Amino acid sequence: MSEESADITRLQEELRHVREQMFHMAKLAEMGKLVAVVVHELSQPLLGIKAFAQIIRRKFPDDAFIEPKARMIEQQATHMETILDTLRQYSAVENHEQARVDPALPVRAAAEIFSERARKLKIRLQIEGASRLPSVRVTRGHLQQVMSNLLSNAIDAMEGMGGLVVVRLEALGQQVRIRVGDSGAGIPAGVRERIFDSFFTTKKDKGTGLGLSICRDILRQHGGEIRLLGDDEAGQLAPGIRTAFEVLLPAADGD
Repeated sequence: MSEESADITRLQEELRHVREQMFHMAKLAEMGKLVAVVVHELSQPLLGIKAFAQIIRRKFPDDAFIEPKARMIEQQATHMETILDTLRQYSAVENHEQARVDPALPVRAAAEIFSERARKLKIRLQIEGASRLPSVRVTRGHLQQVMSNLLSNAIDAMEGMGGLVVVRLEALGQQVRIRVGDSGAGIPAGVRERIFDSFFTTKKDKGTGLGLSICRDILRQHGGEIRLLGDDEAGQLAPGIRTAFEVLLPAADGD
């Protein structure tokens, strides 16, 4: 009886997990539709605002009062475009087919994008354990988007400091684990609690506060998860690493 009871408990837990995933997917689908409409309706007026600001700057290039105000309008419009682009990505999370992917490929592709910026900022970008990993069933572009966001955040955290970014890939049972760590200033306790909240950012005008929230939603769509590691776990990646994120994805069937 004890074995049967344990099996029933396990099945109930699995059913609860599946229901939670289905509910989360339904919420994302409805939110994605709403976001797509909002982005569409705001994009055209914003384009006009930015265009008129540029015209004003060209018309009054030497006016000490008008030109700075027009420049500020243009800068804020550009910032809003960045936010809308991020929202557009959010609304598109569900709209791509998944396939078997070598997880090292999108990781290396993302690292290549940021390699030149890292070099200029005297940041060493180090990738470890990227061979002989099981495949994962994902949308390759979405996994690259997740890795790009994590690498961008890591490099931002060390701007003006230099340092090290470590990306470590490894098989972990029936999962693939990807850890991304940096030797920046670290994340304060009060910020750690809100790090995955939508629209929460510490980057002021530079960030939208949606990057990590979108990363979490993308990974959950693929049966995965992301978490911020504690200080001790982060330090295990390499000496001096103070902030690290862990991505877990299930290995594809048959691997």
